[in-house]
Amino acid sequence: MSAKLAASALAAAAAGTALARSQIVHAAELPQADDLARDSRRKLAIYDAPAAPRELVPVLSPLQDEVKLARETAQHYYGLVQNHAQLATDSWIGWEKDAERKSPSG
Repeated sequence: MSAKLAASALAAAAAGTALARSQIVHAAELPQADDLARDSRRKLAIYDAPAAPRELVPVLSPLQDEVKLARETAQHYYGLVQNHAQLATDSWIGWEKDAERKSPSG
């Protein structure tokens, strides 16, 4: 067991030494600021480009025509009912005022 452990440790140390040697970089090999800016412009974006905006094309259907007609009819009759209700309210208020004028109040 200890022989396997020692062999693993030796292999890890050898790999670490090889890795450390491959990471040595000389100052002359470092990229310049201009090179970094140029490379960043050439790199692909992380996210996909936004999709082109969709254009809605108006298409009238027979159902829309029926809904339009029903809405216009309902609005017309609502207006008629509203006018009749207002007239009835005005008449009632008129009768109350007449009754107040005719009644003897002290």
